[in-house]
Amino acid sequence: MSEGICSDLNREKKEAGDIRIASFNIASQMHPNIIQIHEQLKQYHIDVVGMQEIDRFTRRNPIDMLTTLMDQGIYPYGSFQKTIDFEGGEYGIGLLSAYEIKEEYGGKLNSEGLSEARAWQRIVVEINGKSAAIYNTHLTHEGKAARRKQLNEIIAVMNQDATVYKILTGDFNTDQDYSEIYPMLETYVIANGDQDKWLNTYNLKNEEMKVYAIDNIIVSRNLEICHVDMVENTLSDHNMLYVDLKFRDVG
Repeated sequence: MSEGICSDLNREKKEAGDIRIASFNIASQMHPNIIQIHEQLKQYHIDVVGMQEIDRFTRRNPIDMLTTLMDQGIYPYGSFQKTIDFEGGEYGIGLLSAYEIKEEYGGKLNSEGLSEARAWQRIVVEINGKSAAIYNTHLTHEGKAARRKQLNEIIAVMNQDATVYKILTGDFNTDQDYSEIYPMLETYVIANGDQDKWLNTYNLKNEEMKVYAIDNIIVSRNLEICHVDMVENTLSDHNMLYVDLKFRDVG
């Protein structure tokens, strides 16, 4: 945690930060309770959340998960990015926001030779008069080399973005070594791993995994990290990761 302006942060009310961002893989294969997920987001005062494993009208979850979350009233804005067609519907990633979405688009990630395609998405919101580009992704679990290619693509897209403040949420599946996420550090700051504090966001045991801090929120250096935490729960096989951020003046 940075000293000074962020040091007196109230964890529940984010009094020292400008925005609270979360990343949450909601494990659609577990048939998650969408209403309970919404209540958790509300309880922890999340402003924008990047979610992974979103179903839209699939056989296993015959609802539009993102729209159902929006219908609860706290988050009127949302953006969905399909990764694959699945069980008669769509499967992908989504961003849910309490702030109006000014722009939205997304794209595919290199998935050559992989059994499941991956993608990224981007929205722009305005907070206290400042525009922030918020990205979301879900990288492959099918090997370090494939993940590295996808991560490099995300870095290239973000580096070309002219928006001053940039944030990336995601399940990066970096389950072999903490250093898998280090390429982001050339330009950005990682929340999970900030000051070498790693939070195990995957909450099941898996013999193939060497580390469990696979979810992260990555920000441009003009954003100050005030506080990083996670919510341990049984709503998913992931814990929700969140960070409080303060906008630094640039110019």
